[in-house]
Amino acid sequence: MQTQKLLDRIAVLLKVNVNDLLMDSPDPQATAAYWRAEMERGLEQAKDAVAAALVQERQIERQLSEAQAGMSEWDAKADAALQAGDEDRARMALQRKLTYEHIAAEAQQKLEHHRQVIAEMKSAVNALQAKAQDLTGLDKPVRSGRNTT
Repeated sequence: MQTQKLLDRIAVLLKVNVNDLLMDSPDPQATAAYWRAEMERGLEQAKDAVAAALVQERQIERQLSEAQAGMSEWDAKADAALQAGDEDRARMALQRKLTYEHIAAEAQQKLEHHRQVIAEMKSAVNALQAKAQDLTGLDKPVRSGRNTT
């Protein structure tokens, strides 16, 4: 939910038509400086959020890997129990394997969704970065192109 709020804030910053604001502003340089600073703040928050999301992605990947390892372990135990002729132990091992399969499936789904959100966040960061870059020259005084020599 916090990610969605951040993406919404970035969307608002991207929708701001700074040129229109500058035309209506009594002090266009101050207005441009304000919006550039606002975009820079949004950009820093977005970059922090992407970094946090990448850490979370690694955690989900680790959960998936652990679940897959558990599946393999209990599958091997079920095979060993069948080889030993212990059907009850084999059933119990298969039940545990199914539990790990369920955990792995959930982790895989969560990982795919998380990667999609990260891609959206990165795209929003790039767009905001480009828009902030466009404002770079707008908050500085405009010099006359005429040579006074």
